[in-house]
Amino acid sequence: MNYNLILESSNQDWHLFYLTFFGGIISGFLYFKSKSIEPSIVFHVFWNTMVYIV
Repeated sequence: MNYNLILESSNQDWHLFYLTFFGGIISGFLYFKSKSIEPSIVFHVFWNTMVYIV
């Protein structure tokens, strides 16, 4: 029983890592290409909203 809880928690951690890592890469790319912080902030708000909804 405890083994299942460990695996479930581990899967959730990897999912959050994946979302954080790729969200950061996309946000950084937007900042690099636009030379402005606004698109990166808008993307960050949109990304976090979508992660919360899904």
